[in-house]
Amino acid sequence: MPKIDLAKAFDRIKWNFIASTLARKGLHAHFINLVHACISSPNLLVIINGQSFARFKSSKGIIQGCPLSPSLFVFPVNELYLAL
Repeated sequence: MPKIDLAKAFDRIKWNFIASTLARKGLHAHFINLVHACISSPNLLVIINGQSFARFKSSKGIIQGCPLSPSLFVFPVNELYLAL
């Protein structure tokens, strides 16, 4: 059985895969759109020794520390596991 590196998967899950997984679970499209808006709109800031250096927009992955993150990670990983 293949081995999945979950530490890397957390940062690399594509947002459209999360949305399609939620749709396959039967969740309402409006809810999926709200979740997508939450995970696809963060601006990230690099802070080193208390000084901000760079601001950039995330393009994939799930933001660590977000209350939705654990659930949004489990749904797609479970689907990948079932596909093996």
